[in-house]
Amino acid sequence: MAIKPSQVLKLAKLLEKSIKKISGSRASIAFSGGLDSTTLAAVSKKFYQPILITLSAAKNSEDLLYSKKAAKELSLPLKTITINEKKILSVYPKIWKLMPGTLVDMEIMLSVYFICKKAKELNQKAIVFGSGAEELFVGYNKYFVALKEGKNLKKLLELELKTLPKRDILRIKKVAKLFNLKTYFPFLEKAFVKEVKKIPLKQHISQELSKPVLRQIAEFYTVPSLVLTRKKRALQYGSNIHKLCLKLAKENKIYALEPRPPFTY
Repeated sequence: MAIKPSQVLKLAKLLEKSIKKISGSRASIAFSGGLDSTTLAAVSKKFYQPILITLSAAKNSEDLLYSKKAAKELSLPLKTITINEKKILSVYPKIWKLMPGTLVDMEIMLSVYFICKKAKELNQKAIVFGSGAEELFVGYNKYFVALKEGKNLKKLLELELKTLPKRDILRIKKVAKLFNLKTYFPFLEKAFVKEVKKIPLKQHISQELSKPVLRQIAEFYTVPSLVLTRKKRALQYGSNIHKLCLKLAKENKIYALEPRPPFTY
């Protein structure tokens, strides 16, 4: 069930407000060609010309292909980074020392490390992330599994948002600090979060494509249709970094904490 046009407009204006304050900061966007980062890029265009940075661990990764097409349609500059096993191994001990974690945690930090490194090389002062969109707009598959199992999804989502600053956000900030870069998370601005929470949970659930409310906001900003209809995977999967890290872990070349069950922090 779609939300009202007036609600879309209100959310769009709040998102604009959170992004407008970034303009003039020489801020790049961690870009995957997915719904979250492309929406941020489309809104940012109204205020400044951000440099988009895409990470790939394969020449033809899904994220790389979509990023190139989306950046072209948005008429925004795109910088790409290709990493390999050697680069991962050279950085891994530093990231592990910064904040140990599960393999998924480490993949997130590795991705952020290489994106921040590129941003610094481009003389950027800040980097923008789409973090929080999955939790706010009900994107992760584990939410739909929880719903199917009869769990209190609303309560679980509240817990996810509450603990996010001590999880992924903390990891991102720690890595960005290595490069003296400021971090921005427009989807997590208080006013925006408060407004999204007013929308009944049932309107966030779709049998076709996840995050239907965010897709309405994206459509408002004429985000490319190839992105609007894309079934996105998390950055570490779309970029193929998970595949590389899994291989290295099996070869005992990198280490990680045991995987956590869903909703365990």
